Formats: sequence, structure tokens, C-alpha cells
Amino acid sequence: MGKQARYSRQMSLPEVGAVGQSQLAGSRVLLVGGGGLGNAVIQTLTAAGVGHIRVVDGDEVAVSNLARQPLFTLNDVGRAKAHVLAEVCQRQNPDVMVEAVTEYLDKGNITAFVTGCTVVVDCSDDAGTKYLLNEYCLQQAIPLVVASLAQWSGYALLVDGAGCYSCLFPRQEAELPTCAQAGVISSLPALFGQLQSSMVLQVLLGMSGGYSGKLWHIDLRRGEAAMLNFEPDDSCPVCVSLHRRDPASLGVITLAQLDEALLKGGKLLDVRTPEERQAGHMGGEHVPFDALDEAMKGVDKQTHWLVYCHSGVRSDLAGHWMIKAGFKRVSNVIGGYAAWQMQQRKSGVD
Repeated sequence: MGKQARYSRQMSLPEVGAVGQSQLAGSRVLLVGGGGLGNAVIQTLTAAGVGHIRVVDGDEVAVSNLARQPLFTLNDVGRAKAHVLAEVCQRQNPDVMVEAVTEYLDKGNITAFVTGCTVVVDCSDDAGTKYLLNEYCLQQAIPLVVASLAQWSGYALLVDGAGCYSCLFPRQEAELPTCAQAGVISSLPALFGQLQSSMVLQVLLGMSGGYSGKLWHIDLRRGEAAMLNFEPDDSCPVCVSLHRRDPASLGVITLAQLDEALLKGGKLLDVRTPEERQAGHMGGEHVPFDALDEAMKGVDKQTHWLVYCHSGVRSDLAGHWMIKAGFKRVSNVIGGYAAWQMQQRKSGVD
């Protein structure tokens, strides 16, 4: 009863309901950076009931942080940011597991930190970290929510395969000053942290289409806000290979067509993580995306494989990999498990 009351306002939304709330509870989010953006994001995701949040930050609280990082107090100065955030958020919502990692993200630990996460949130102010996350998340087909701030303005975007961070900001042209170097107005991190949180929640609920391929820019000093559409850049060295595949070779199938395809001998293949599978599934075989190469050896390549993930991103990549590996009939289930859950909610199966 307590949990029902805690989340009652968002559960009253038709896009959420009890099933959507359960989906949030079963999700794992990686939060990179516990500063101004990270404060806003972790507080909102904790309040919303996202089940497991791993916060990665090797920094310690400084007096200069307090004006824009409201979860810290003077008593926290000198303490690890990740530990303080975990303690504060655990008190805020005991339903949520907040895992503190007091390290900086780098090439050597990124696999360990990202593994098992449904979505990654970049709240860092370091250009190298943003490029590293962009490349790794694209390769692993994990949605990445990015934001960056300077002075009075900032931008945010969702990287989910429809273009990437490097398409917009080529590495050789990018010079990203930190907040310490450029300065930042105190209200800006909270604003963009809430925008990032909204993107994350919609990804977790399978509703992220409105953010895909869009760059959101807000300038508080000029009172301007803009949304710019962008597409994959054919010259981008990071994501170009993902967009030069032959899309005609991979079929697509809607949920409405799924039953008929199964009756005709099709087989479902779930490419989500073991944690996602345990939280709920549509049935079928389970092979995590990163285990496809080994697990699919010797599997019948004549079968019509109906591949699904959380929202359709990883299953699209998995389907193209299967086509290249010689599988004759592969279809991507549009909308994935999130769309199937929403369908169950609308039909009253809660």
C-alpha cells in the first residue's frame, strides 16, 4: 500500500500504470558524474522509483559545488560525492538501490560499469568522457542521455542510433570547457538535469521516440529555447558503420503481426540483459546482445527469428548482425518489450 501511495500520481498516467512502475523498478541506470546535473538526475530518478542507480564519480565535495549541487551540505565537504549521493537518495527512497562508485570512468573500467544497465546518463563535464561513452554505448546499443552546460546555456540529446554525439560535435573540433573554467549559473544544472531525467524515464517506459534525433538547446540569458533535428553524419567515424547496413535485409514486425508469425513457425529471441529478462519478458529464447556471437553458433539459420529488446534499438543491431552471419529470416519486433507492456496495460492485463 505504501508503494502504491508513493507513486500514485505517475501511476495514474495511462503510459505508466502498475506495469510501467514495475518496469521502472526493474531498471538499472548508470549515472556518470555526480555534480550539478548528476544531483538533479539522481534525485528525480530516485523519487520516480527507478530500481537500481549506479553513480560513478571520483570527485569529492568542495565548497564551490554547493551553489548548484543542492544535495550536498557544508558537512559533506571533502567527502566522496558518490557516497554522499547514495546516502541521501537511499534515505529519500528506500525502494531504490543506489550504488556508489568512487572512480572516474575510463577505457579500463567502462565495461564493468555499463554492463547490466538499461540506459546511461552522461552528467560529466569532461569531453573525453562524453566521447568514450558515446562510442561504447553505440557499440553496445545502449541508449545514452547526454547534457553539457556552460555559463547561461546548455544542450541535451538522446543517443539511440539516430545519429550520435560525434555527428554533432566532431572530436577534432570540440573544445569543451568545464564549469570551473567557463562558469555556470546555479539554476542551469537543475533545468537540464530534469530534461535528462525526462529522457531517461521515457526510454525506460518505451516512449523515447519524441527525443530521438533531436538536440535540445536552452539559453537562459537570452530567454531562448530551440529543438534542432539531426541525422547520422556519413563522415562520422563512430557511428557511420551502424548506418551503412542494408536495412532491406532485416524485416520488421509489429506486435499486431506477432501471433500470426509465431503460428507460422517464427521464434522469439530476447536480446536484453539477464536482469531485464528476470524482471519480465514476452517469452521465447534468451540470448543477451553481447553473447550473440558465441550463443548463436549451430542455431538453425532457416528459422524466422523475431528479435526483441526493451525498445527496438538493440534488437535492430542484433537483427543486422544475424543477417550478416547468414540467418535467412530475421525480423525486428517494433517497440520491443516496452511496447508490449504498454499494450498489456491498455488491454487491462496489469
